[in-house]
Amino acid sequence: EGTVALVLAPHQDDEVLGCGGTIHKLASSGAEVKVAYMTDGRFGNLDSTEAEIIAIRAKEARDGLRVLGIKDAIFNDISDLCLECNPETVALVRDIIKKTKANVLFVPHPHENHPDHWTTAQIAAVALNGHDRCMNVFQYEVWTPFVPNTLVDITGCMELKVRALREHQSQIRMIDYAEKIRGLNSYRSINANSDTRYCEAFIRSNPKDFIRNV
Repeated sequence: EGTVALVLAPHQDDEVLGCGGTIHKLASSGAEVKVAYMTDGRFGNLDSTEAEIIAIRAKEARDGLRVLGIKDAIFNDISDLCLECNPETVALVRDIIKKTKANVLFVPHPHENHPDHWTTAQIAAVALNGHDRCMNVFQYEVWTPFVPNTLVDITGCMELKVRALREHQSQIRMIDYAEKIRGLNSYRSINANSDTRYCEAFIRSNPKDFIRNV
């Protein structure tokens, strides 16, 4: 059975920030990579109407994934800042996991300093309760660093990750996320060998340990 990776991204751009280099490497190695956006990102820019920014961010997301070599994306219509861990969202994620047949899951860690991020972790934990397929869970960081147990060398694709992030113009006009994430990924290489300049950090676990952590 081949690798099928599912990324749960609270907003359009979190998948690039948290694990863009890693999922590019997976896709390049022949793995199936699918990204599911938990919210529609309608409050991501106050210069446009809600309908306009939803459409803009969906296009930016597809363009960013194309840079990373990823074609499959799932867009949900839940408003950002309104994401809740309830039976509907749990059923939604459980259904996505089942339909994609994912055996690798990327999800924000539960101590992220953003409600949509930690709620995504909570939803995933409940959805995985009783999950009977073998799965590796990789918790990723965006807003809040953690103590990782896994580092992935993304030195060779850091510039590609930045290119993907620059597709999200509606977001980087406000904050230069490319500069910020380059700094985090550079710092993460402090525990790697001298040839490694950039790393993405993860807490890797099985579903039971992930659920326990959440």
